[in-house]
Amino acid sequence: MDSETYWAKRAVEREAEWHKKCQELIDKELAAYYRQALLHIRDDIAVLYARFADQNGLTKKAARELLQGDEYRVWRMDIEDYVKRIETTGDAKLLRELNTLAMRSRVTRLDKLFSDTVKELVSLGVKVDDRMLRFLTDAYKDGYYRGLYEIGQKASIRMPVNVLDEKKVESVVRTPWSGKNYSKRLWKDTELLEKELKKTMTAAMHRGLSIDKLSGQLAERMNVGKNVAARLVQTELNYVQNQAALASIKDAGMKYFRFIATLDSRTTVICREHDGRVFSVDDAGVGYNMPPLHVRCRSTIAGTLGALKDKPLGTRIAREEDTGKTYHVPAAMKYEEWKAVYVDKKMSLDEWKSAQHRGKIEVGKMLTLADPMREATGSAEDSNPEEVEALMKELESYGVTLRRPKNEELAYAPGIHSGEPGEAIISEGASYSAWIHEMTHVRDDFKDGWLGFRVIMDVEKTYAREKHAYEQEIKLAKELPEPIRSEMISRLEKNLEEERRVIYHEME
Repeated sequence: MDSETYWAKRAVEREAEWHKKCQELIDKELAAYYRQALLHIRDDIAVLYARFADQNGLTKKAARELLQGDEYRVWRMDIEDYVKRIETTGDAKLLRELNTLAMRSRVTRLDKLFSDTVKELVSLGVKVDDRMLRFLTDAYKDGYYRGLYEIGQKASIRMPVNVLDEKKVESVVRTPWSGKNYSKRLWKDTELLEKELKKTMTAAMHRGLSIDKLSGQLAERMNVGKNVAARLVQTELNYVQNQAALASIKDAGMKYFRFIATLDSRTTVICREHDGRVFSVDDAGVGYNMPPLHVRCRSTIAGTLGALKDKPLGTRIAREEDTGKTYHVPAAMKYEEWKAVYVDKKMSLDEWKSAQHRGKIEVGKMLTLADPMREATGSAEDSNPEEVEALMKELESYGVTLRRPKNEELAYAPGIHSGEPGEAIISEGASYSAWIHEMTHVRDDFKDGWLGFRVIMDVEKTYAREKHAYEQEIKLAKELPEPIRSEMISRLEKNLEEERRVIYHEME
């Protein structure tokens, strides 16, 4: 096995190993933290009801019905008058009326319950924050040292003499690479969860829900909170792993790295487009040519000995969609080529090898998934030359960089920092529809004030932008004659649905 293939193989294996550890952390520890917090909140609610029931000699069901019924809703006298009359007459019914009105007042405000809920969520946040710091720190150290060791296994490259500085490691882990660091995002998410729980409890009390139904609604909200935390730790893990890999590549004296996407059906379009490309370590930028490129990104990087060595030898790992089992494919095979050969069956492995030998693969003929309208209208330069020229001038006016690769790449990569325009990637031969799709992303980003890479952490915003872009393409498709019109609309809607599933992680 040559050194390029070995480094790429070990990088993929490290990513898979830590991805598994991350899933175990989520399924066991983080889930347990959220379950424990939910149980404590449910206990507080139960105590609130039980105390009132005991004071009035009622069952819990009767107490709930009394609290949320139409009886005893108006204070007919001051509290002092209630107490005086009860002491004088011993009227049990009047005592129940006073207790109900007083309890209703507490339930309406829910002050004590909300206070206890906030305490539980603060405790939850501290636990998750601390566990994430330890987990991400371990991941960085492991990635750095193992990366250096594996580079040294295949090349006579200088090795470091000092161990990693703990403060430097924590500085990397806490870097706000997407606008906020993981800790600030965690506490922001915790505040949002607190508001949602308060809203749920208040509404449930007013509607007269039972403890069981209220607990069920709270469980749903807590599960959403757990999923948000899971998304955060998975994305941060990918960032930390790849920063460790980049550091080991730099410290080994290497000048270039190769982007490696996961070969399976869940891989996003932007990662497919970067797969196999080689970049200078000096030009490395998260969200631009370094993973993560999106939330829950699974791509990784590996060192390479030269920018011109674009075709590594040996094999790389792919994964079967149905069984999850792994198999090996040629290391030089990029994502779209793998998909054409092994998934879509648009060409055989022998045909791919023959094309490799000739030095040319007719990507445009076998791959039209990302740009189906090209089959109907051809390239934009042929169908809409004046419009393309106007769009290029518009991009220039925004300050957006335009890149025109020969392979089928279509994407808009936001700027790394807020306030910075991004890069439009529109392949040669792309349809006018594809141009409009990416221009819609550019215009939306401009209207939002150039949100930068942090937009990937906002799944609602990301999907809204994608939906808007596909809507513009579908408008163009509706202008086509039948039967091609229906086919194009169907394929574009299918592409949007695939994007939605990826954005909301329904393919996990």
